[in-house]
Amino acid sequence: MGRKELSADKQHRFIRCSMRCPGAMEADITTIISLLAAPLAAGAAYGGVKVGMNGLKQSIIQIERIVCRLDDKVDSHGERITALEVETSNLKERIDD
Repeated sequence: MGRKELSADKQHRFIRCSMRCPGAMEADITTIISLLAAPLAAGAAYGGVKVGMNGLKQSIIQIERIVCRLDDKVDSHGERITALEVETSNLKERIDD
């Protein structure tokens, strides 16, 4: 849609009103900025939460890897301890015989 041109009379009235109320345009801009503040803040908060969640997801993945490695180490140590206990009990039986 094209912009409508103001008639000379309307332009004159607009200029006179602007001269009488110089703060009118500033008030409109302030109002618009204040109305945009909430959505902008919400968008920034959403972005922050999303970044935080991605960071949390990466941290959880790293923790899972660490836990899995520790679980494997505990299993291998448990197997070695079991083997040593069997050997110890075999040695005790030999000594007793």
